[in-house]
Amino acid sequence: MLNRFGPFVILLLSLVILTGCFNGSPEERIHKILEKTAEKESEFTENQEPLNDLEKKKKKNMRKSLNLDWMIMNRSSSFQMKQPRISTKGKK
Repeated sequence: MLNRFGPFVILLLSLVILTGCFNGSPEERIHKILEKTAEKESEFTENQEPLNDLEKKKKKNMRKSLNLDWMIMNRSSSFQMKQPRISTKGKK
């Protein structure tokens, strides 16, 4: 049985060993991965700056809107009719 599967086992083991040689060293693979990551990160940074500017504008507009709402609420409360005060000191 070993004579029958022996050449296949040797062929399989040699293929496994040779595939490890053709993939390059781990350092080279890590270097390639880091280069790809740096490229993607630079694209992200380029797109992030306009988004940050828009976020700042949004916050500024929200503050303005909240301030206007607050001013409107204060003005409307000053225009409400005030109820007359009834004094109870003079009554028996």
